[in-house]
Amino acid sequence: FMDPTALSVVLLGADQGRHSYRQELQELARHLPAGLDVKFMSNHDDMPVAYAMADIVVSCSTDPEAFGRVTAEALSMGRLVIGTNHGATPELCFQDQTGFLVPPSDSQALALMIQEVRGLSPEQVDTIRHEARTHIVRNFSLTRMAEQTIALYLKAAKL
Repeated sequence: FMDPTALSVVLLGADQGRHSYRQELQELARHLPAGLDVKFMSNHDDMPVAYAMADIVVSCSTDPEAFGRVTAEALSMGRLVIGTNHGATPELCFQDQTGFLVPPSDSQALALMIQEVRGLSPEQVDTIRHEARTHIVRNFSLTRMAEQTIALYLKAAKL
């Protein structure tokens, strides 16, 4: 599934005005061991391509997210996802079934989880990718969410 000796990291997304934070990350990246490739990409308009190129998508927000769009999108494309165990992410990403969870702000746990996921067999990867896509399509498709919203409105109208 992955070359265990090669690791490329892409940090995708605008810094949203946090220029000093981006500079700090770039400085840290310059001091990483040889062979570890880190790229910073501010903008990318074709997210399906970005997800398709990723072996692992890491979405580890420090603040709980109400939905977790990156996690849902990546899972729907059958990508392996490591997410933060808070907010909506645990509803999208079930540990060792549809993805992987780490405690918020725990960089050590994240590093260990990345190692663990990189060591999965091709069969394990295929199973998790299939379960992830199935879970998202079954529970979080646009059609499903629209149906649930309309049902909620109809229930509220009857009260």
